[in-house]
Amino acid sequence: PGHFDGVATVVTKLFHMTQPQRAYFGQKDWQQTRVIQRLVDDLDFQIAVTIVPTVRDSDGLALSSRNGQLGPEDRAAAVVLWHGLQAAAAAWEQGERAPARLERLLLAPIDSESRARPTYAAVRDALTLERVAEVRPPLVFLVAARVGGIRLIDNLVIGEGLLDVST
Repeated sequence: PGHFDGVATVVTKLFHMTQPQRAYFGQKDWQQTRVIQRLVDDLDFQIAVTIVPTVRDSDGLALSSRNGQLGPEDRAAAVVLWHGLQAAAAAWEQGERAPARLERLLLAPIDSESRARPTYAAVRDALTLERVAEVRPPLVFLVAARVGGIRLIDNLVIGEGLLDVST
């Protein structure tokens, strides 16, 4: 609670001080990108926001500074976040549209890994982050878990053209 309020305040101050024309944020922090885009729209900042795709290691783990804090066993276990996202995406491609079933698929690999403790798994509207009753793009599959005491997040966006959401 309050995390995104702090993000909005810090980013607003930064935008006021620097007056940028463009800003780039990583897809890995999808919820944060939505808060920033809303802030830019609501406050009429003349800033083009670009969301940069998540960079992944060869095993699919999203690269982030937090991964550097993981020991080898925890690093190996952390790929369960990506496995959950892949499982939900595969089910989506095969026609699954029930949010609860997709969320169970997101969680299953995390639940099966003794080194991981899930924080959340959610299927949301990719633009508003609201719960969806009818599952259709634009969507985002969101997961978070603690692995070795480190909180990791990841997501997978379903829908075309969502990474360049410039104003």
